[in-house]
Amino acid sequence: MFDRTSMTLALDSSIRHGGLALLATRSGEVLDCRSDLSGVGDLVRALRDLGGERGQAVTQVVATQGPGSYIGVRSGLAAALGFAQARGLPLRLLGSLTVVAGRAAPTRGALLVVASAGRGGRYAQTFEWNSCELPDEVVPLTEAVLLSAAQLPPSTWPRADRCLDPDGVGGDLLLQRVEPVRSRMDALAMVAVLGRSVESGYDLLTANYGVRVGDET
Repeated sequence: MFDRTSMTLALDSSIRHGGLALLATRSGEVLDCRSDLSGVGDLVRALRDLGGERGQAVTQVVATQGPGSYIGVRSGLAAALGFAQARGLPLRLLGSLTVVAGRAAPTRGALLVVASAGRGGRYAQTFEWNSCELPDEVVPLTEAVLLSAAQLPPSTWPRADRCLDPDGVGGDLLLQRVEPVRSRMDALAMVAVLGRSVESGYDLLTANYGVRVGDET
């Protein structure tokens, strides 16, 4: 049985023309979903539809803060903030590469996640799990970085011994590749509801587009 008394409305608009919004139970089960969302209008309508008849049971809103599409991330933050404030709900933020990392099976050691940034660029960030038995506890080890088309993530990325590259943009990283074991929808629900890396969304409403390698200090 689903626990319908405590639900999370989660939104990931970090992929251009690929916005995703869902309603999940406190155990991370997806009750309803809207995909292929583009622009504030689509995002607002999706949140309104998902939170409509079950509105009284929604207890929090979670939105990705990037890195990702410049317009997409800001559109998602605007839609999520408006919905949360209108309903008097807490808004929490989540790194979009954390969602990508959530697609992998839990494993020991660090995982390098690589995702497309468009125009040949790529984002990279390392993650690990607190426990191989608790896949929801994927936690970032480093900040997300942005690399140019000619700049591949270093093969000796800090502590990483595996790589998840669902977009196929990382090149030959000399790391053991892992394949996704869950969909983007299921990963978003899992990390939004069960994850530990979400943070308050009312103090930080800026999109994090990653730090270019060499600019960390």
